[in-house]
Amino acid sequence: MSEFSSVLQEKEPIMVNLFNSLGVSKSGTLQRENLRESLKRFGLVATEANITSMMKLLGASANGSIKYGQFREFMMLIPTDELNLNPW
Repeated sequence: MSEFSSVLQEKEPIMVNLFNSLGVSKSGTLQRENLRESLKRFGLVATEANITSMMKLLGASANGSIKYGQFREFMMLIPTDELNLNPW
């Protein structure tokens, strides 16, 4: 097994749980409103500027939604230790 595959196997369950905890819509995507509500629930600042920046960083599509694949690509850049200690 390659090192990348090993890292992916280690991170995948954490990323899926985190994505689902963000209040994914019925379509299985993360929308602006889901993100706003999640930020507030986690006690984080949920200004329009913050939400816009996060959506951009996560690679939101033209309609403003984020699929799991986009979220996963972004999260793969975060060290596993950080995901385990502080998911947000």
